[in-house]
Amino acid sequence: MYQNVEFPRKVTEKWLTKAFAPLKDHLDKHHSDNEKEIMAWMEFKGNWDGKFIYENTMTQGQIIFAQDGRVISIDDNALHYKYELGYERIPVVTDFYHPNVDKWIEQVASKKKASIFREELRLFLQHIWGPMANFDFSDLNVGYPLQGSGSSFCLYVYPSRFHKLIAFQFVGEEIVKRTCSLRQYHKFEESEREFAYQGWQLTTLIHELLQYEPELSTMREVIKKGFGLADWRVEDDTEFVLSTRVD
Repeated sequence: MYQNVEFPRKVTEKWLTKAFAPLKDHLDKHHSDNEKEIMAWMEFKGNWDGKFIYENTMTQGQIIFAQDGRVISIDDNALHYKYELGYERIPVVTDFYHPNVDKWIEQVASKKKASIFREELRLFLQHIWGPMANFDFSDLNVGYPLQGSGSSFCLYVYPSRFHKLIAFQFVGEEIVKRTCSLRQYHKFEESEREFAYQGWQLTTLIHELLQYEPELSTMREVIKKGFGLADWRVEDDTEFVLSTRVD
């Protein structure tokens, strides 16, 4: 028999363990090879009337357990974790990188961060920021532009002389796959909120968004729209002018 679970004021790892216990035990027994992939899509909907209810956030299919862990009902698509995108993903082929791309990475990014995010940085600089900045990266900084520190699993890049407050957040696998601790994930979320509170337009970048089309084209459009949403930079009169070319 599993303990009754109510929604808390603050989500903790202990609470998550209790809330997902019936589902996790079920997956351990029947879907051990794909447990992590399935769990990534599942949401705890509640525990009432002696039932634990979980829902797949993509398909809205539900699996419902009795308080003792027996499966009461399960929709056909409740445990799906592989999805067709509805369009063809075409790998981005890069036969040539501008010399300033690798030069900037070596000079500005730390060895540790460069070893983790080198491929993502090269794709970003070559296909997104480079064409807009005429491959002049002298304005581009690595570091957390706000007070305090952001997530240790992220790399923050921002132009210091651009007329709007914009920044780019390269996210590590620990955040993407949620293998970090709950506290570390909360710090990542708090950092994202702080950017928004202070008027920054933060664009989150992961490998899959830079490696394939049409995702790469979508990211260009997201960044262009972000220019209009960000607050004006007021502490510096120097303005970094972007090229009109974005592809």
